[in-house]
Amino acid sequence: MSSLFFPKRAAKKAIAERIAARVRERDSWPTWRYNKPREFFKFISEWQRSKRNLPSKEELDAEFPVKPVDWELLSSNHRGKSTCAVTWLGHATCLVQMDGFSILTDPVFSNRCAPTQLAGPARY
Repeated sequence: MSSLFFPKRAAKKAIAERIAARVRERDSWPTWRYNKPREFFKFISEWQRSKRNLPSKEELDAEFPVKPVDWELLSSNHRGKSTCAVTWLGHATCLVQMDGFSILTDPVFSNRCAPTQLAGPARY
């Protein structure tokens, strides 16, 4: 009866059902399941407990010291003739310098690595 009065709505519903069936058919993550709120809060509490095992700032500085930037070296790489220099800046960010051009790859210029600044992992 509703398809008689609302044919566009029925057509949209049929298309949505066909798309959903295709997605279920091609499911690349067969172990996925929707969790109950209780399981979500359990995950959050376990995550909070695991944060206690993180090394202190002093331990991190001893194991992974942060080196000061040698600006003179970087600018001399930029003035090179036909040389190529790649400077790893951290995680996935590199500065590629060749033939007088500088290219910065994968920069994150915000406080959080997320589409929104309200959520997502904070940079250190």
